[in-house]
Amino acid sequence: MKINSIHMENWMPFKGKQEVVFPTDNHANILIINGENMHGKTSLITAFRWCLYGEATSNNTRSIPDHELLNSDAAKEGSNLLKVVLKFEADDNTYELTRSISFDNSPPKSAVFLKENNTNVAGSNINNKIEFLIPEQISQFFLFDGELLQEFQQLVIEESGPQSKKIKSSIEKALGIPIIQRAIEELSKKNKILQRQKQTQLAQNNQIQRMVKDLEKHTSDLESKENELSEINNIFQITHEKVIELGKKLENQRKDIELATKKKTIENEKNENLKYVAEKKVELQKFNSDLWKIPLSKSVENNKKKLTEELDKLREAEKDSIGANSKLASLMKAIRNKKCEVCGHELSSEQEDKINKEIEELSTFLSVFEENQEKVKELYSRISNIQVKNSSDNSSAIKIINEEI
Repeated sequence: MKINSIHMENWMPFKGKQEVVFPTDNHANILIINGENMHGKTSLITAFRWCLYGEATSNNTRSIPDHELLNSDAAKEGSNLLKVVLKFEADDNTYELTRSISFDNSPPKSAVFLKENNTNVAGSNINNKIEFLIPEQISQFFLFDGELLQEFQQLVIEESGPQSKKIKSSIEKALGIPIIQRAIEELSKKNKILQRQKQTQLAQNNQIQRMVKDLEKHTSDLESKENELSEINNIFQITHEKVIELGKKLENQRKDIELATKKKTIENEKNENLKYVAEKKVELQKFNSDLWKIPLSKSVENNKKKLTEELDKLREAEKDSIGANSKLASLMKAIRNKKCEVCGHELSSEQEDKINKEIEELSTFLSVFEENQEKVKELYSRISNIQVKNSSDNSSAIKIINEEI
């Protein structure tokens, strides 16, 4: 038989609804209830007896009247229902026994119900069923009050004769004390064995703990090294990307240096040409300042006009070359920076194609201009060699100009 729980409502010192659940495990089913005197331990045992047999008795076997079973505080508050419900198992069946008294009526109304496997047992068979499961005559061996040991101790002290020894032996047998004593001795032996096993296990556990600490340390070191390796890999990847980026920048700078060198060469040539043209202009102005004084023939004037027209064309070409060089530098800077030099916006692919085409045209124009530099030099040489003096010998002046031309 296994007791599962007992539910009490307004039972003696227990006001309201109270429940005690008992352990039912096959290997751990002992419940010890400890408390000071007059705090309800005996009342709990009495609740079992009253629920099973409908009668409550005190330690001196005095029958307790029903009205004394109802909790006094609950009665003062008008709660007049007294009930105890016992749930237990026996012979693979489950039982729920309910016994109650309602003090709302006069006389009080009692009721008892028993369920076997959730099926109500007929009222006339309830007492027989309980007597079959737990006979009242032997219930004292199942429902034992530990406080009775004090009376047993007093009996042994007061009576030291053979009769008291016989009574003591009989009570001990009835209570199973010899069995308990043998169980205590056996438990003591088991306890010593368990203590030795515990010490052995403790030593093993200490060794395991040291091993666990070493493992945790090694694991921590491994994680630290793995983190360092991961960080180094990240640094290597970042450095590699920077190297690639620097390589691209160096290539672009190399191209920029080549373009800057070429630009500087062109500018030097342009400056030399401009200097040369300026010198020739001075010589030509000097020549022109004296030329009006000489009565030239028609043929000399035609040659002069031809030289002047050609010189004008070269001047225009020179002006265009200056503008072309400036524009070429601006366009090349725009291509390098990928931004418009006027508005600063990012260049589209169409704009880049258009600028590249203009750069090609300007480069072609400048190359033609470079080819004409020799012609320019020759022309200025011829003009500088023309020396016309203020002389009355017109035929001599015309001859010199014609020869220079």
